[in-house]
Amino acid sequence: MNFDDHDTGESVADLSVAIGRLRGDRQLLCELIEFFEDDAPLLLATAHDRFVAKDFAALERSVHSLKGLAATFEAESAVASARAIEEAAREQQSEALPALLVTLTEKFEQLGSFLSRYRQNQCFESP
Repeated sequence: MNFDDHDTGESVADLSVAIGRLRGDRQLLCELIEFFEDDAPLLLATAHDRFVAKDFAALERSVHSLKGLAATFEAESAVASARAIEEAAREQQSEALPALLVTLTEKFEQLGSFLSRYRQNQCFESP
């Protein structure tokens, strides 16, 4: 299952590849989506807080974790956005970070919406 952003035509995630990597285990994918839904908002908030505090090392770590979450779902644009922040934080390019953080937040909101729809339609709890 692949989802494109209607505004940009850009792929948000490719769950068919993710499921293949999980050897077809859709239940595990559903569990990973729940993990994403729990952790992504906290990691995003931490990234924003670390930027405000000018703690570039902690910002880089938070965004690295977000990058890993996005990679789980083959969300290449979210991964690329996180990678750009990692690099900017590593080089302490504070002037570039606000716009990059806005983009990262947008990418993760798109991914979160997509994963939530998938979970609602495809994930069923066992009796």
